[in-house]
Amino acid sequence: METTVSINRISPDSHAKSPGTIDGFIFGPVYPRPRRVSFTCVVPQDEGFDNPQYVKVEEKFSKKVGLSRIHDCTVVAGRNVFLVSAYWEEGTDPNRAVEAACPGLEWRGEIAVVQAGRFVTFYKRFKNPSVVSKVVSKSVSRFIFCACC
Repeated sequence: METTVSINRISPDSHAKSPGTIDGFIFGPVYPRPRRVSFTCVVPQDEGFDNPQYVKVEEKFSKKVGLSRIHDCTVVAGRNVFLVSAYWEEGTDPNRAVEAACPGLEWRGEIAVVQAGRFVTFYKRFKNPSVVSKVVSKSVSRFIFCACC
């Protein structure tokens, strides 16, 4: 069973104990498939599910996009949980990486995906890289479906 819930990320201006990095994927407009990247994150002093790390997905997008245009959601696919962040850019070409991962879906903008957890806010690395492509594709298609409805 798949569910989608919203998540609020902390402000990048929050008090942080240290910067860190989290592995994830970018579905960029010019790449033929998703790229694995390392996102910078801000870790708050009182990190928890109510006050999670802030993942700076906007730093990896190819266009400078205001934070107010980036939409986030958490996608649960089986035992895997992902933070999916994306923006829509009207008038641009369809995203080739999304088309490759999710045939028949058209997205005009970029999408970032990191693995969240049930017991920790985010995993530093994907827990099971061998199934990442399938689960990430499912997460992106679920996110697009929810964003378009």
